[in-house]
Parts: sequence; C-alpha cells; structure tokens
Amino acid sequence: MQSKVFDILRVIFNNKKISIIIPIYNMDKYLQDALNSAVNQTYKNIEIICIDDCSTDNSLKILNEYAAKDKRIKVFHLEKNRGTGFARNYGLQKAKGTYIMFLDPDDYYEHNTCETALNQISKYKNDFVMFNNYIYYELTNEKKLQNRIHIIDASISDRNNITAEQAPECLIRVYSIWNKIFRKKFLEKNNITFTETTSGEDQPFAILCFLKAKSFSLLEEPLYTLRKYREHLPERVFKKWEDIYINWEKCYDIISENDKNDFFMK
Repeated sequence: MQSKVFDILRVIFNNKKISIIIPIYNMDKYLQDALNSAVNQTYKNIEIICIDDCSTDNSLKILNEYAAKDKRIKVFHLEKNRGTGFARNYGLQKAKGTYIMFLDPDDYYEHNTCETALNQISKYKNDFVMFNNYIYYELTNEKKLQNRIHIIDASISDRNNITAEQAPECLIRVYSIWNKIFRKKFLEKNNITFTETTSGEDQPFAILCFLKAKSFSLLEEPLYTLRKYREHLPERVFKKWEDIYINWEKCYDIISENDKNDFFMK
C-alpha cells in the first residue's frame, strides 16, 4: 500500500510534459517501431512531435494514421526537404514540454525510457541527463550494450552532478543527442539549436550542452536502441563529407569561443 502511495506521489510530482521530437524522411520500414515505443511509454504525459521532411514513401501516411488514434502525436509536414537539422529545430519551436528528448525514426525506446530519464533529471535538477544504449545489428539479429558512460572518468565521485571541466572527454567522444533528456529552458536560455545540415548536426548541439550545463548526470541503464542496418557506411560518409566537415569546424569554433582549447590536450 505504501509503495503505491509513493508511486502516485512520484507521478504527481513529475507531472511535467516531455516533448519527443522525431524527424522523418523515408523511414516507413522502421517508423512503426519507433512510434510504438513512444506511445507505449510508462510515463504518459508526453507529446510526440513528428516532422515529415517531405518523404516520398508511406511515412506521412503512417504518421497520420497514428495521429488519428493518439492525440499526443503532432504531425508537421515540410513542403521541401530541408534535412535533419532543420527538422529538429522545427520540432524545438513546436515543443511545449518542460523537457526535450529526441528519437530517430529507425530506432526505438525502452518502455520506461521517459519515466527513468525524467526521474533522474528531476531528482538532481540537471540541465541534461545522459544514458546508455543498445545497438541492434539487423543483419545478424544481435542486440548488444553500447556503454558510452564508461568513458567518463571513474574517479568522479558524484556522477549525478558533473561539469564539462570534470569530463572533457565528452566534448569529442559523446556527441549523440538521442541518448539524453534536456531541460527545455536550458536550451532556450543558451540558444542551443542545430546546424541545418543533413549529417553531423548533433555534434555542435551536444558540445554546446556540455559546455553550458551547470551540471549533467549519468544513467548506467540502457534506455535507447540504435538500429544498424547499413553495410555501406563509408559510402554514406563520403557523400556527406561536406556537412560533416562543417559541423566539426563548428565544434572547434564553439570550444575556442568558450576558452576550452586546453580540453583537446587532455
């Protein structure tokens, strides 16, 4: 009985909306898995902001079908293909939640991802929280833990309140944004948005978050599954080398402007 009371109180205390932003371009093969993982979260006070980046497959049809069944799903259709960075910025503009999370349309959440991440960021009042993830290798049907947390210096005693100075390795080694929950006011205060490119746009975004955050915390629990289904990654990288270069140059500028060049030497 007592545990049920605590569960109810926790839900009331954490009754703040999470905005999940999903950019979509021609992902009808995997989109339903992503949407199902979002709508079936144990934490229900969410909005799922879907930005269709002018898809030419059945992605928009799938989105509209899901939105008709669940009012938490908001579908926005771009008339021109603008790239992932633009789509995510568009989602940030539409988001009404206290917290922001990102989900790629070919990946998926664990059932308790939102609840677990929200409890952590609420408890420790962080600007963002970073958690571990799985990798699902579609070609071999294998699912393995990707422990991104292990790169953080194990000597840091309080892993619930970490700063960039304590963990400079994050600036160049942990730049994904889908394995995090962010406080929306933190992003707005520091004007943190994405470069409007088609690849690598999450790197400058993540680095700014690490530099500007008063504190962030870590969750060992894997809450996200990254799907790997392409064999021709080098070919994709070669085709998008210009965007990747632009974003790494932006990362260097951000670190220099914030007087953190010494981080490269650590």
